[in-house]
Amino acid sequence: MRNIYFIAVNFNNSDFTINYVDSVKDLTSTEDNINVIIVDNNSEESDFNKLEAKLKDVENVKLIRSESNLGYFGGLNTGISSISNMSVENENLLVIGNNDLLFRKDFLIELSKINYDDNTFVLAPNIITIDGYHQNPQLVTKQSEFKKFILRLYFLNYCLARILRYSALAINKIKGRNDNMNSDKKMFIRQGNGACFILTNNFFKFYEKLDDSVFLWGEECLLANQLSSVGGKMLYEPSIIVYHQTTLEDTLFRGCNSKEKHKISKASYKIYSKYV
Repeated sequence: MRNIYFIAVNFNNSDFTINYVDSVKDLTSTEDNINVIIVDNNSEESDFNKLEAKLKDVENVKLIRSESNLGYFGGLNTGISSISNMSVENENLLVIGNNDLLFRKDFLIELSKINYDDNTFVLAPNIITIDGYHQNPQLVTKQSEFKKFILRLYFLNYCLARILRYSALAINKIKGRNDNMNSDKKMFIRQGNGACFILTNNFFKFYEKLDDSVFLWGEECLLANQLSSVGGKMLYEPSIIVYHQTTLEDTLFRGCNSKEKHKISKASYKIYSKYV
């Protein structure tokens, strides 16, 4: 019997987290042991109190309050470190990701059908936005030189980042969006979308935690580097479906919505750019 842990981070958006937990609890059951771990990244007191009141009596749900905002992967690592039976001898799967996710009811059933080898460290699910865009695979192979060039331009300064964002939005409206042509194909990929990953036991044969050296944005690159550094692989599996409560437009150059966000994303880029 496997242990499956759903781990998500909350920061001042408890309504999303409550819906996330309800979605996990509503999944069609299997023989697996299901547990939910929510890490609160030092939200405002009112938001945390609301979350605590909702979850305190829910079976197999653990709520952890951090004394500081640890960032995305930092928060997830807090959840991972709280698991007492993380020995590689135990059969564990860790569904890690955003709190603005809803899982299709057959998620556990489809997950139980997947066979993977010892070199598969991560499963990437089929993540679908509310406007129907499939966010995986994010990268089948390494980033093209042209896209690397666009990224360098984007992080030169905030004004240029804004121009690139609105140019991308305008092109999408004129030409229509480019849907992900590989979303229905099971395959090994370079990089999955950071909204949700499933870590297998094989990951923990080499690592105790995720690389959390960025506060926010760029985590996908860091995870891809962790895998490639030791010969690990990421398997995209289109049959396991997750609904992401965002739109494609919201995700385009999202780090330039404000100067502060651009500053944070630029700091992250300086760290992960060598792995792009």
